[in-house]
Amino acid sequence: MFNVSLYGPASLPVQAGPSPIIPTAPDYGICDRRYGAHLTPLLCSRAADTLIQGDSLVPYTVRGGAPGPRTLPYTAIFGNCKIWIEIAGPATPQIFEAVPNEIRGMAGWIIDECIGVDEKGYGGFATMDISNLTAYVTEPETKISETYPTSSAFLTVTVTGAWDHSVWPPSPGNYDPSIAQHLADVELQAWNEAAFGSPLRQDLASRWRFFTRQSMRMQTGGSSITWWDLNPRRPTSET
Repeated sequence: MFNVSLYGPASLPVQAGPSPIIPTAPDYGICDRRYGAHLTPLLCSRAADTLIQGDSLVPYTVRGGAPGPRTLPYTAIFGNCKIWIEIAGPATPQIFEAVPNEIRGMAGWIIDECIGVDEKGYGGFATMDISNLTAYVTEPETKISETYPTSSAFLTVTVTGAWDHSVWPPSPGNYDPSIAQHLADVELQAWNEAAFGSPLRQDLASRWRFFTRQSMRMQTGGSSITWWDLNPRRPTSET
């Protein structure tokens, strides 16, 4: 699942490289050519280097407030490399707390594990706190057809190439079929652990079927079918 050197003429000064970014392993992440190909670690590292730094929790405003690095979604761009940061899920909080250096590190993970692996330079995305969602969808009392709590929202970092500016930027946390498949996988694991013949086991099987079907209906890079709803719609923030 976690499935070029640049030299100018000798007479020109060499531009300093980006600051070192320590990769942070996500709780879920994939590499996929549909999020970009032939990206370079250098340009994407420079994009990541523009993200704010810090080792303490920072409150990020979600889908509101003045545009800036502490308002999500947020885009960092350098050359043809773009880093898209957002909060995903059916319902998002007005404030999401995260450690800036962990967000930078998630971008660093994608750069190392996807872009820097070979000359193909594929993009990808990574998540933080998707474990909150997987815990919620496997709880005995959860009804996945009903309203999700904002506590199930999670952060995604996408490293990608140019996208069509006439459409919404890629939002894999909401629209990538691998998220639905990941949820199907955790439902199946919970089903295996549930008591044989129990109502919970039957409910988990139903949830597994739903997320499996959703994954087959969704499209990487799409913007219409989410992992949670048969009726296409955009996620909403709490009010």
